[in-house]
Amino acid sequence: MTTERTDPAAASTAQDEAPSILPMSSGQQRLWFLAQLDSGSTAAYLGHGAARLRGPLDEGALQRAADALVRRHETLRTSFGLDGTEPVQFVHPAGRLPVTRRDLSAADTPEAALRDVLTEETSTPFRIDATPLARVTLVRLASEDHVLVVTFHHGVGDMWSGAVFVRELAVCYAAEVTGSAADLPDLPVQYGDYAAWQQRRLEEGDFLGDLAWWRMALEDLPVLELATDLPRPPVQSFRGAVCDTTLPAGLVTGLEGLARARGASLFMVLHAAYCVLLSRYSGQQDIPVGTSVAGRDRPELEDLIGMFINTLVLRTDLTGDPTFEDLLDRSRETCLGAYAHAGLPFERLVEELKPERDLSRSPLAQVWLMLGNTPSDQLRMGGLAVEPVPVDTGTAKVDLFLSLVPDGAGGLRVELQYDTALFTADTADRMLGHFTMLLREAAADPTRRLSGFPALPEPEAELLGVWGSGDTAAPRRTLPVHRMFEEQAARAGGRTAVFLDDHALSYCELNTRANRLAHLLRRRGVRPNTRVGVCTERTPDLLVALLAVLKSGGAYVPVDPAYPAERVRFLLRDADVTVLLTHRGVATALPDHDADTVCLDADPDPAAAEPGHDPEPVGGPDDLAYIIHTSGSTGRPKGVMIPHGRLPNFLDCMRREPGLDENDIVAATITHAFDMSVLDFFLPLTTGATIALVPRAEAVDGERLASRMTATGATYWQATPAAWQLLLDTGWRAAHPFRGLCGAEPLDPSLARRMAAAGVEAWQVYGPTETTVWASCHRVHEDDAPVPLGRPLTHTRFRVLNGTGRPVPVGVTGELHISGPGVALGYHGRPDLTDEHFLPDPDRPGARTYRTGDLVRYRGDGRLEFVGRADSQVKIRGFRVELGEITAVLREHPEVRAAVVVLREDTPGDRRLVGYAEPVTMPEDPGTLATALRDFVRGRLPEYMVPAAVAVLPALPRTPNGKVDRRALPDLDGTTRHRTHDSAEPRTDTERHVAGLWAEVLKLDAVTADDDFFDLGGHSLLAGRVVARLGKHLGLKIPVRTLFDHPTVTAFAARLDETADTAPQPSSTPPGPAAP
Repeated sequence: MTTERTDPAAASTAQDEAPSILPMSSGQQRLWFLAQLDSGSTAAYLGHGAARLRGPLDEGALQRAADALVRRHETLRTSFGLDGTEPVQFVHPAGRLPVTRRDLSAADTPEAALRDVLTEETSTPFRIDATPLARVTLVRLASEDHVLVVTFHHGVGDMWSGAVFVRELAVCYAAEVTGSAADLPDLPVQYGDYAAWQQRRLEEGDFLGDLAWWRMALEDLPVLELATDLPRPPVQSFRGAVCDTTLPAGLVTGLEGLARARGASLFMVLHAAYCVLLSRYSGQQDIPVGTSVAGRDRPELEDLIGMFINTLVLRTDLTGDPTFEDLLDRSRETCLGAYAHAGLPFERLVEELKPERDLSRSPLAQVWLMLGNTPSDQLRMGGLAVEPVPVDTGTAKVDLFLSLVPDGAGGLRVELQYDTALFTADTADRMLGHFTMLLREAAADPTRRLSGFPALPEPEAELLGVWGSGDTAAPRRTLPVHRMFEEQAARAGGRTAVFLDDHALSYCELNTRANRLAHLLRRRGVRPNTRVGVCTERTPDLLVALLAVLKSGGAYVPVDPAYPAERVRFLLRDADVTVLLTHRGVATALPDHDADTVCLDADPDPAAAEPGHDPEPVGGPDDLAYIIHTSGSTGRPKGVMIPHGRLPNFLDCMRREPGLDENDIVAATITHAFDMSVLDFFLPLTTGATIALVPRAEAVDGERLASRMTATGATYWQATPAAWQLLLDTGWRAAHPFRGLCGAEPLDPSLARRMAAAGVEAWQVYGPTETTVWASCHRVHEDDAPVPLGRPLTHTRFRVLNGTGRPVPVGVTGELHISGPGVALGYHGRPDLTDEHFLPDPDRPGARTYRTGDLVRYRGDGRLEFVGRADSQVKIRGFRVELGEITAVLREHPEVRAAVVVLREDTPGDRRLVGYAEPVTMPEDPGTLATALRDFVRGRLPEYMVPAAVAVLPALPRTPNGKVDRRALPDLDGTTRHRTHDSAEPRTDTERHVAGLWAEVLKLDAVTADDDFFDLGGHSLLAGRVVARLGKHLGLKIPVRTLFDHPTVTAFAARLDETADTAPQPSSTPPGPAAP
């Protein structure tokens, strides 16, 4: 390194002259940019150290020692600012580094007061345009008991610099106390020389070889999407906390032995285990981890205070289920390659790779790993004994920062710093426990494959077992549904079982009619497992038909008469229906079929002559009760086979909780072709309650539905979220105790609050058709956000598993597998799909567990949260996105009734997120609301999760079951999309000026009004320069964040015009660097 200030005397002379303007190093440029972008980041980029000083302290000598360091190190009198529009560092004449004194000796609890002081010191940022960017605070606890707190901005010093500062302060203090000269070596160079040298090397292309290696090593680098407890905020919070543990000496010795055996280092062993941990918490196998090197590879830099540290990204591949030894070999190769190319400044690498712009996380590496050096001998300052004092900064630069340092007894102290905007303390503690487990397992047997390591620490596995298990002590009923109904008919035959308007049937009447029809069906050849189609209108005859089929021993196949003819034909053929129960008006509209048809309203009644007593029971618990078809991903419906033995436990559970008794009136609006109808019909009929049938036309008309609810005196209703919205939008309120179940889609907290406000006791129910209607339920509470799925029903087991079928940690998203008495037999006539989705139950030989395809996760309090469908998790621009998370945010907008977000690819390669919103009231200008909704999402989610367009529709298309029909969502026309081609020319003077400046800075021929600064190749440093130049031109103070929030020419120019209209008249003289 060459310098013009190799003579220390000459350097000292230069220090006493006017401030010098010097280039920033690459690291300083990034920190300057972060400070411009968000002042909250400044506190995160502070270095801290605290030491207990025991003995008689000479405070004057301490002040003089601090001042000596200011004269010695230019960085301690450096500030940052703009020279014109170029960010630079200003080196000011030597001055003082004031030692601030705080006397806590009279405090009631000095130690508690000390913690408050440390918190204040670590959370108070610096103004980077003023000096000094370091401070020293002396806290007096007693006459010979002090704590020295040193804080500095990382722009002027890294952690190595902190050690240099304390060491040299001790030397200078001892010299001041004794009146001697400080025994410190001369500094041949200053940090400004290093910064200039680094920039010169960059300009001359000295790092091109390193750059080529890094480009290859980090090509298509993924974003590490860790499971977080809280939604990632749009902008990184930089708030953090720390949890810790200790690795015992025996374990560390074993890990060191493993490292030696593989020609690796202890850091590489720790890195390999950390990658396994991160893989388990992310579900990814391509793991980028950040670490750092000191960057002081020249001897003249070792004693300097300055920002030399450089970031490395260690990318490790975990595919192929390697042994831990093999993974360690991969880690070794990764680390050695990175070390060999560590000279390239990280900031230059970021500029070159241009990772997707995202203010919510640090670029390239969101998790870090550091291994500290062996503690040095105890430091002394003159006659003072010095002891380190731990400092919790309350900040976090990245999502997770794992650091390990020797504890002085052969072990390692492990600290995990975590972003508190993302993780809870419990999660961080569990992560440390998981990390420790992995290290123990690796030391015990590194030849095992990763799949052979325990999935979870034993306490966590036991906890998940408890959370995922329904009550196993409750008795299980096995009596078939129709037999339970017969008990009710015998007990209270005169009670009303079902009614529609003036047409009512008592339990006795319903039982007698069902018995006669059952006898008829048996005469028509119905036996156990014979499929009988039921395609009738919503009248009491429907209940007669369903009960009759069950009593006859057959299995009913529900067919909605509103279905298109082709779907009806498919359902009858797919289920091999041999007998069809229907009405005359329906029969005439049915397509051709081969089933023996029985019209329930024929004259004369075909079953009138049959006996009215209960038929002799036939069949067993494994014989079919019904086949209900659900939609298939290929467009071909799947027939789910539910046997008789699956229903009793479900109905018994629902009778207990949410609860139903003979005094209830159940409003039944669900089509019998949807499995929710099983509850609507059979829960009241086996409890002694009453069914109030609601005609189809009224079930989809809010006002008529509300009138029907009032007229029937209904006390219980199960419906989809859309149906609840329909009812509540009318202003309906419950006139008496009312229990409301919401299922089939997640219950939004805002809808739950509306239900509660209407006097409804709200329950979320969850379960796929394949596990017999509902598998869990949850009484909704006011603070539920999101509303959890609830505990499994009795004798039911939930497991949350990853793609290889292993349990995932608490908080991590996995696929829900359900086992227990509700699991279906499979899909009718589809053995391939059955084997794919119905897997062997690990706890019960011969039984099966169902793969739901639903992504869920356990919260730290044991609540199970629905995340989305496995097929709704998409990748866009390298980020893994859960569409349900964006949908939930759209639904929070007060003007939105319902919403959905999908991934569209209307033109090849153009993958975009598109939102569809159904407003409470359709606005005159839907475009204005669409823009407002995108801004609403932008204020709550990272930029990559903001839909490229939002379409406002009068109503979202829905399936007959009330779910959003994604296949029917309309294409977006050109007026709704953000244009990417043939964009308009700039229109206003501000737009033209912005476009011209962007073209100049980005070295482009032209920039259009709709071009995005970052899509054109802009990066963070260029953003800072552009904003600085525009601010100078317009006489405005423009935050860099403005360009990130409004990255197109049109949007940015509009924001500038708004700022100019409201800004005070600017000074004619731009501010210069602050005085020392």
